[in-house]
Amino acid sequence: FIGNTGYIIPTTEKWLLVTLNSQAVHFFYDQISSQIRGGVFRFIFQYLAQISIPHPPPALRAQITALAPPG
Repeated sequence: FIGNTGYIIPTTEKWLLVTLNSQAVHFFYDQISSQIRGGVFRFIFQYLAQISIPHPPPALRAQITALAPPG
């Protein structure tokens, strides 16, 4: 049972994974949401919806994708 803190993004775009796992997004999320015990975040829709996802051109997508771990 996932409840309201598990999400699936049906894409193979690694640049999006890199972006969502970036320090910039982590910092932003820290500013707009609350933490539970131990500094743990719950990724709740009302906060996730506030994260602005860029639409980079293909060349920049390739550069961002290169930052992703292999796999």
